[in-house]
Amino acid sequence: MILSPSFLVRSQKGIEQLMRLWAMISIVLAAVSAALVRERPPSPSSTFEREEELKFGQALSAAFSRRSLRILIMEFATSWAVLMTVFIKIDEISEFLGFVDSNGILAVTMLMFGMVSAVIIPALSDRFRKRKVFYTFCALTAVPGSFLLLSGNITIALIGAAILGSGLLASIPIGSQYATELGHGINEKVIQSILQFFSQLATIVILFVTTIIKERYQMVLPAILAAILLGTLIATFFIKESEVIVTEDERLKALIDLENVQH
Repeated sequence: MILSPSFLVRSQKGIEQLMRLWAMISIVLAAVSAALVRERPPSPSSTFEREEELKFGQALSAAFSRRSLRILIMEFATSWAVLMTVFIKIDEISEFLGFVDSNGILAVTMLMFGMVSAVIIPALSDRFRKRKVFYTFCALTAVPGSFLLLSGNITIALIGAAILGSGLLASIPIGSQYATELGHGINEKVIQSILQFFSQLATIVILFVTTIIKERYQMVLPAILAAILLGTLIATFFIKESEVIVTEDERLKALIDLENVQH
């Protein structure tokens, strides 16, 4: 978002050359990831139950039969959709707020604070072994962030962008892990594919709605996004805490206690 406009202006080259440049960078990074990421952990947990070997349709049905997981999937998808909508509409929002040449400062602010938050908040979630409270916190911060971002004042909008980015970007790693834990026993690939599918579907729906109401965009979009985020916040209160976010020592102790009780 920072380098692309500078590349186009200074090099006087077209969008084709720009996309070719980013394509080459993406290929290199993908190759590095493929070479370095390990297929399996060196010592997988011996106390976790094996995932059920279900067909995709059966796994899909099993996932939606779990109330908390079903709510989390819908909540995750709508949060993702709001984030993507803001990024896609960021030029229009910047123009509305009076940023010269739509220089990407709102998006950069969202990303910078979101990247930091996406490292710190999931780490705290792991440290305290709590998912629900941190996921709810992310949803809670996103609501005022959306109001501030679309307030019409540049300074307030930057503050809102920082808050919104922090909440929504941090909710992605926590939500992905949270869903996997709520779906424990179901193949993780199915859980993650469901999250991705419904996230993209929700994004399409919101973008379609904003396209229809384009002539009233400035007035209606803030209300739509805020209402969606408020709904996702309320939904988090109906999700139960993860039951598998425990350490290996705690699992071993639980097994020993169970063995002692049986004997």
